[in-house]
Amino acid sequence: MEFSAKWTSAAVCCIALVLATPSLAQRQRNFNGEVWPTLDTVAKYAWLNGYIAGLDTATVSAPFAMCSDAKDPQDCYVAASRKMEPYLLGNMRGIPLAQISDGLDAFYADYKNRRIEIQYATSYVARSIRGASADDLERQILLLRQEAVK
Repeated sequence: MEFSAKWTSAAVCCIALVLATPSLAQRQRNFNGEVWPTLDTVAKYAWLNGYIAGLDTATVSAPFAMCSDAKDPQDCYVAASRKMEPYLLGNMRGIPLAQISDGLDAFYADYKNRRIEIQYATSYVARSIRGASADDLERQILLLRQEAVK
């Protein structure tokens, strides 16, 4: 009987995990202004740290992948790195997490921005902090809003 109870418990756990997985995946896929305000400060900073670490990895590894078949891989890597950095980690470098978090809070306070996914909102906030022109930011926010409702 004890053996059966262990297997039953394991089966129930597996079924619960399988049933929960789609909702967790759905929530992650739509990590936007509906989710961001529900996070506490520690969770927000943890997400931002992970996001920035991912950008750091992409900044280093993507040029390697792009240049693997190049005639001169080293020159290709240097050129690709310079082109990609402003779009990846360079956009976030030197901005305190608290400032990005505050910017995301303000961004998502506007109800029109709530469906915009966080990676795009983070880029917008960083560009805003870096001093992008009001016209550029307005064009970007209009495109982000249009994409978010497709």
